[in-house]
Amino acid sequence: MKLRDTALLSLFIGSLFIWALEARRAGFLESYPALMMALVFLFAYQFFRYRDRQSQKEVSPTIKQMIETRKKAAANKGNKKQEVRGKK
Repeated sequence: MKLRDTALLSLFIGSLFIWALEARRAGFLESYPALMMALVFLFAYQFFRYRDRQSQKEVSPTIKQMIETRKKAAANKGNKKQEVRGKK
């Protein structure tokens, strides 16, 4: 979790808390902007989290290719060892 994500979640929780206190004090209509601000922070957090996950998915095919290449290399190394043992 990045610092940005932590800050957005903290701002969401703080705004939600302020909204609850304002709703008790002044009523729903007067506290409506505080509720909307809390939702903005929540949606911003979700947007950035989704965007980060999408960017990680774009990187993962190369990582998968690298893993497959290493497995093939390890399998070839094992086959060569068996061939050498068979020749002796």
